[in-house]
Amino acid sequence: MRGTVFLAITWSAVLLAGCGGGGSGSDTGSQGISYDGPTAPVAVSPDNLDEVARVGINAASWLGSETEELFVLTGVASEPQRVQASFLHVLPRIWTRARAILGASGGSATAAGVTTVDGTEPCEDGGSMRVQGTVLDRGKLSVGDAVSITADDCRAGPLRLDGALSLEVKSASGDLWIGADWSVSAGIAAESLTLSIGDDTTVLHGDLTYTAWGSGDTVTKAGMQGQDVLLSVNGRVMKFLSLNAQIELVPGETIYGFDFQVADSVLGGSIQFETVSDFTIRDTADYPYQGVATATGEGGTMARLTANPDEATFLLEADFDGDGTYDVSETKNWAAYEL
Repeated sequence: MRGTVFLAITWSAVLLAGCGGGGSGSDTGSQGISYDGPTAPVAVSPDNLDEVARVGINAASWLGSETEELFVLTGVASEPQRVQASFLHVLPRIWTRARAILGASGGSATAAGVTTVDGTEPCEDGGSMRVQGTVLDRGKLSVGDAVSITADDCRAGPLRLDGALSLEVKSASGDLWIGADWSVSAGIAAESLTLSIGDDTTVLHGDLTYTAWGSGDTVTKAGMQGQDVLLSVNGRVMKFLSLNAQIELVPGETIYGFDFQVADSVLGGSIQFETVSDFTIRDTADYPYQGVATATGEGGTMARLTANPDEATFLLEADFDGDGTYDVSETKNWAAYEL
């Protein structure tokens, strides 16, 4: 969660969101990012412990669990609403919108039995999304489909999306986004995919494997894997030397886990983060109420983050000499570690 944003919109626009709009009103556009900092492992120390925690918390949050509280103005009343804003939450929405554009677009069949498509549709609150490529069936995603999705200031409610995403369906079972039970694995290439919500802007760049399971038009579980993937959170760029993250959506909650090595210039190198016990965050909460993660550095040094049931704090422990015992054990506020 990144503070509170006031928006004069109806909540139906948020529910329809397949691409994003910046609640702060800033015009960020697609943001190219790069990382030229060090990548070698660094030790966890008293001097960098807070930054180790900050990098891990923000990386994991924007990949799989980030929520934003928005005050939606309807007439003279305002009600707090929450929007799931992590990339693992937003990617299925992009796919849903892309499928709708494919179904509405014209196309020409080729000798190989596929259809070449090129369609552009406006987004709910401004901007547009374009889908180009070749598909077997314009009404759904099928194995072998290869499309590129370009968002141009695409706004829907509080979300805004810019940049491009290429997608190739590698394997699938069931009728994607249609059947009772389905699964899909796709290769995706994010080209400075820029997501803005409220006062926050995040950018994803790199090649990933995306997997999802669902029923009908609802995704129940999703994951992403990749190497040398870049993530920018409000201008701070991190490089994932390896990345594996997943979420499971259950009624009222998101369960998320991860295993990644991420480099950060402020840290001066990389740290390995891994969930020991998956984190769980309620849809009505800002932060998780359970879950444990470790951050392992050079020489066996490490930190451990344990979510507290109060949904506001976590226990931060650290072993600075790699002897297997914790030298520090402190209760911290999640909010203090947001970028």
